[in-house]
Amino acid sequence: MRKLSQYLLSVTICISALGQFAQAADAYYPLGCFYNEGELNYPIINARGGNPIAMIDGKLKKVSGSDIRFDRLELYADGYIDIKKTELEPLDSDARTVQVTESGEKIPNRTFLDVAFISDKDIDECYAVVFSGSKAAIEARDVSELFVGYKTIGKITAGKVYEESLAINLFYSASVEGDQNYFIVFYDAGLPIRSQFDAEVSQHFITRRQQEFEFYLTQYLENNQNADLKQQPFYTYTPYLPKALYAQTGPIQTKVVLKIAADGSVSAASFSGLDDEEAKAFISKRISEWLFFPKLENGKAVATKIATMIEF
Repeated sequence: MRKLSQYLLSVTICISALGQFAQAADAYYPLGCFYNEGELNYPIINARGGNPIAMIDGKLKKVSGSDIRFDRLELYADGYIDIKKTELEPLDSDARTVQVTESGEKIPNRTFLDVAFISDKDIDECYAVVFSGSKAAIEARDVSELFVGYKTIGKITAGKVYEESLAINLFYSASVEGDQNYFIVFYDAGLPIRSQFDAEVSQHFITRRQQEFEFYLTQYLENNQNADLKQQPFYTYTPYLPKALYAQTGPIQTKVVLKIAADGSVSAASFSGLDDEEAKAFISKRISEWLFFPKLENGKAVATKIATMIEF
């Protein structure tokens, strides 16, 4: 891997600035990485030799990447990883000229992403999950072109610059060569750590959930063309407050009026018993990720409002 230190402008961490970024309402999607076996999910706590390692019944087990599932968690691990530099290793010209098979199937090119980063916290067991592929894959428009890789990083000392070379797969063409068709999630013994890639992570997986919902919503409407039905939740979760925000607000009990639109999207119409504007913004943003099968009147989807209590 090429030395990246020469490119670094500064490795000084501004703890207060990172803390403010970490509590932003947008781009908050703690991504859990799990090994799926039957109806059970086991956390991936490390990666060795490019293979995910799960904790199953108190024992470590190397598992297949085809059995890995990603889902939303409530919280991140403590800390923030500040990525100082990312740089793609160049491909030779011969690799770039071969872009499709004889049948027209696109061919991914394996290369390496050089990353320099610094953490504001010590980490005992750090590993990285790298998502790469085409622009359509990263935008969740074609996940068949998405590739996932795993890399053990190990013990991280706060304030020290680390340099890693991560294997990735990319589809090269004139239209996508300049795009950032990858994102990285760092983990501390199985819990995701915040970084500058939070926005890409959030957008990718929220879009995938929306696409799944739209598929089932079509069936719901087709199967109930003349029905009168109450709204039904498709996807909800408790939007836990980040630790710093909870320390600011203390325990919360608030009545939230939800507006469920005819397309099943959800928004917070009002709060009762909650005055903290940061908490309102954070909870509102999380609620906007919820999805409902809408209320039906004679088979037609209509908007409605409901109330729910949220407690922290």
